[in-house]
Amino acid sequence: MAATVRLFSTSLRYACDRNSKALLVTVLRLRNLARLQQVFTAATCLQRNEGKDLWSGQNSVQCLPKNNHVAFISDVSISTSALEGESQGLHSNEDSTDVRKPPHVPVMLDEVLELLDPKLGKVLLDMTFGAGGHTKALLQRGAKVVALDRDPVANKMAQNLALQYGDMLTPLLGRFSELAELMAEKNIKEQSFDGILLDAGCSSMQMDTGQRGFSISHDGPLDMRMDCNRDLKQPTAYDVVNHMEEVDLAKILKRYGEERQAKCIAKAIAETRLSFGLITTTGQLADVVASATRSDHGLDMIQRYNHSATKTFMAIRIFVNNELNELFNAVTLAHRYLRPGGKFVAMTFHSLEDRVVKRHLHGIDIDEKFSPTMSAKYRNSNLWHSDEMMKCCADTRMWDVQRKKVITPTEEEVHHNPRSRSAKLRFAMKM
Repeated sequence: MAATVRLFSTSLRYACDRNSKALLVTVLRLRNLARLQQVFTAATCLQRNEGKDLWSGQNSVQCLPKNNHVAFISDVSISTSALEGESQGLHSNEDSTDVRKPPHVPVMLDEVLELLDPKLGKVLLDMTFGAGGHTKALLQRGAKVVALDRDPVANKMAQNLALQYGDMLTPLLGRFSELAELMAEKNIKEQSFDGILLDAGCSSMQMDTGQRGFSISHDGPLDMRMDCNRDLKQPTAYDVVNHMEEVDLAKILKRYGEERQAKCIAKAIAETRLSFGLITTTGQLADVVASATRSDHGLDMIQRYNHSATKTFMAIRIFVNNELNELFNAVTLAHRYLRPGGKFVAMTFHSLEDRVVKRHLHGIDIDEKFSPTMSAKYRNSNLWHSDEMMKCCADTRMWDVQRKKVITPTEEEVHHNPRSRSAKLRFAMKM
């Protein structure tokens, strides 16, 4: 026990001497000696610039005297003006609209082209332009495309592509919920499209740009706004992590990230920002989560390294961008703007997205606890309802689902493009 206390004291002094504002409070809850050594080693790397102090003025962390074994953290206060300044710094980030990144490889491109069957005379809607991989392939087949995206960076790329294809491509900047207004501005009426493509989630272009704040592997400011600076009232990941109550933060991680250790992670974040200062970068947040979880990493479905903060980042991103509500709006509006018999192709990359699309296509209420199929729901309904009523219910179907099972990428595609490993494609036609 004495050896453990000496190691703890020495490691604490070492971390403080290196100006590393790490998760020391979280470490206090750990009992394993090897885990203590691991966390303190990571703690020295949390503050990337060794000579930089996160605190200013009277805000300071009292380091442990050499002859003591107990540390008291005191005189810690957060300046409101400092908070506003840092938050404004995120909102005024000019580097977040950099368009120099190379385009990503479009996921399941062959399947999309086979299902939508683009050709001369067809009018298609790409609801998520991204880096333009799918849109470009549709244009090359002769189809006319309207490309929507909420990201100003993607919209700039779409405008550049429109210079090459002219009237064949119409770029639109906005969210799914703003689609009706954008269509009205372009005099595009409902039931105008032969096919609609929806590629949900975060694009590789956003993930590969550290300044956007989406990535764990690329350190940058906590931003995660897909709209960049288009809506200054939209909260950033910085606002969520540093100003949300612990209980609410745990709910976000549990509901949107399906994180089993949501309460532990939320507690670690709350203790860190209270005792050691605000969490300002993606690298710091990743280290906080890693120190609070049972393991720093795991393996994904293709046995690649998977950071323990992956679900936390996903949950915060979904909350910041209101992704699930926007996705529900997207599927609803897709039905309105498709012609009867029009084709709808939707790609999702995690279970929450797929659940929204699946329930909408099968006519299941989004708030139902369980998701039975229509056949299971009405299998024995004729025992209590007349044939006329059952026929009326059957006629209210909005979609004709063409494939009963979800379509997944081939092993060859996953090998060449690992980011496609979690993709799920659903295909339906408008009734």
